[in-house]
Order: sequence, then C-alpha cells, then structure tokens
Amino acid sequence: MRFAKWSCGSKMLSKWFRKQSGGSSAFLIGMSVCGLYYLVLHLPFFQDSLLHAYTTHHATEYAIVMLFFWACAEHWVCLLRVNREKNAVRRVSLPKRHGLEGTERAGELLGYLQAHHSVYHRSLMYQRIYSSLRFVHESQSVSGFQEYLESLEVRDSDQVFERYGFSRFVTTILPILGLIGTVVHFGAALTGLSMEGLTEKLPKMLSSMGTAFNTTFTAMTCMVVTFLVRFLVERRDNELLRRIDAYVEDELLHRFERIDIATKHVTDLLTVTNSTLLSSLVSFERQLIEEWNNRLDATQRRWDELNQRQELNFVHFLAMVERQQQTHVSGGEQWSEPLSVAKKMAEEIAKSLATDGQFLLLQERLSENLLLLQHSQKLDTTLNELTSAIRLFTPKQSNSSTIRLAS
Repeated sequence: MRFAKWSCGSKMLSKWFRKQSGGSSAFLIGMSVCGLYYLVLHLPFFQDSLLHAYTTHHATEYAIVMLFFWACAEHWVCLLRVNREKNAVRRVSLPKRHGLEGTERAGELLGYLQAHHSVYHRSLMYQRIYSSLRFVHESQSVSGFQEYLESLEVRDSDQVFERYGFSRFVTTILPILGLIGTVVHFGAALTGLSMEGLTEKLPKMLSSMGTAFNTTFTAMTCMVVTFLVRFLVERRDNELLRRIDAYVEDELLHRFERIDIATKHVTDLLTVTNSTLLSSLVSFERQLIEEWNNRLDATQRRWDELNQRQELNFVHFLAMVERQQQTHVSGGEQWSEPLSVAKKMAEEIAKSLATDGQFLLLQERLSENLLLLQHSQKLDTTLNELTSAIRLFTPKQSNSSTIRLAS
C-alpha cells in the first residue's frame, strides 16, 4: 500500500516537473533538499558529526552545499528528461518505406506523427522528425535537406550541452568557493596574531586553520561528485542523441526523391505537356478508329452488294445454260431422223464400194465427219455436201463397171 502511494506520488511529481522549466524546478528541488539537510543536521543528534563539522562553520560552506544540491537537482531533472527521451526513442517511429517516396508523402507522415506520437511532442526525437518532415513538406523538395539535418543535429547537441551549463558552472566555482573559505578562515585565524598570548591563541588559530582546510575539502568533494554525476547523466543523454541522429539519417535522409525545384518545375511542365499530348493522341486515335469502322462498314456493304449481284448473275447464267441445253436437246431430236437416213445411205455406199480400198477410206472419213457434224449440229451443209459427193461417185462407179465389163 505504501509502495503504491509512493509510486503514485512520484508520478504526479514527475508530471509537475515536466510542466515546469528545468531551471526553476531544479532550483526549487535543490533549495528544498538543502533546507531539509540543514534542518536535520542541526538536530542535537548530528552536532558532533563530520557533516556538521565540514558544512556548518562558515557561510562559504553553506553556499557550497547549496550549489551542490542545486546541481544535483539539475542532474535529477536531466535524468528524468533522459528517461523520457529514451521512451520516445523506443516508441516514436515512422512507417516502413518501400523504395523512394515523393515529397508529397512528407505531409502524410506529419499527420501520422501527430496522430500516433503526440504524447512525446516535447522530446528531441519527436521534434527532430517533425522539423525534418516539415522542411520537406514546405519546400516540396529535398534540396539542402542534408544540410538542414546537420543543422538540427548541431542544434540538439547544443541544447543537450546547455542543459548541463549550470552543472559546469558549479564544478568551476566550487574550488573557488573552497579557496575563498580557506582564505577567510586563515584570515580569521591570523587576525590579531601577536607574540603576546601566542600560547593561548594557538589552539584557536589551529582550529581555524583546520576549518579552512575542511572548507576546501568540502568544496573539492562536492565538485568531484557533481562532475561524476554529470558525466554519467550526460553520457546517457549523448548516447540517445546519437541514436536519434542515426535513426533520422537512416529513415529520412534517403527516403524522398531528390528533385530540385527547377527540375521539379520542368518535370511538372513535361508531365502536363505529356498528359495533354496523350489526351490528344487518344482523341485522334478514337477518330481514326471511328473512320476505319465507317470505311470497313462501307466496304462490307459493297462486298455484300457485289456478292448479291454475282449470285444473281450466276443464277441468270445457269438459267441461260439450262435453256441452251434444252434448245440443243430439242434440236438434236429434230435431226436424229435425217442422221439415221444419212447413216443408212452411207452404209449402202460403203457396201457398194467395198471392192475399192479408197471407198473404205472414204467411208471412215464420212463416219468421222458425221460424228463431227452431229456435235456441231451443221446438218444442212453436211447433207448438201454429201449429196454432191454421191453425185460425183455415181458416174465414177458406172465408168468403173463399164471398164470391168470390157475387160
């Protein structure tokens, strides 16, 4: 129960210290602890202690103790700040990147930082990341970004160095105060020193000289303790600062595309020009496609009309061929009887001329001619020629028979 109350009280006290400035809170803590120290030290129980002997015999010793507690309070406040910075370094982070990002991404990262890590807005980690992203967001370029990050590193380093300025002042002035206390005590011991009554004044003088050395010892001891505590706390602070520098360099220095402002304007102009040209090409392509579609439709219609005409002509041609065939068939039927008569006559002539070899050859030729004439359907002319041939052959046959008879 007591531990829970103590932890709750320490949390409330730490929140109050966060709201207060570092110097004022450290001064209040130091003076409170110094007052409590002297309040306890002046109790009867501590009258004969070494702390009472070394810190309560002169005003310089009170000043040394007061500065020592004040410096220790400064170190304690810095230690609380270091713990807060350590938590910020562990938790404040940006989303993982996948390759180079555009400068417009900086605005989104700022929103992410404020939405997820606004609790640590007073930490160096948050301030470093916020300042870096704001630079990129406002300039919309990474020109001079590396130099700006270096300036932020120097600024934070100076800020950490200034936190321990009062501690450095204390470690510098404590030996001086010890020397002053020693000189004052020596002066008090040597004041009114004379040969008369030297034996009586010697114990008091030696006591004053011992107190003078005690003052110097107290000052040097406080200086060493203050220096050691400052070294330990400042080393942790610098280590966190190096971690912040490394994180910012890894996550932000090479996160964005490096495009100068002039180059960005040219790139934007080229982008607009390319988009305009692309839209013009797309519209022209659409017009060409429509024109080609229209021409293809017209060509297709012409081909359809031509095919229809060819079909009609072919049908008409087939009809004509069919009519011609019918005409030829009817004509062949008309000439079939005369051809049979002519064939009979030719057979009779062949029989009559069988004795003569020329007559056989004539018969063969007449048969071939008849076949040719049957295909060519020129029967009228053929019959006339056949009639005349018969007339010619008839006298020859009579003459030959007369000659044979005479012989």
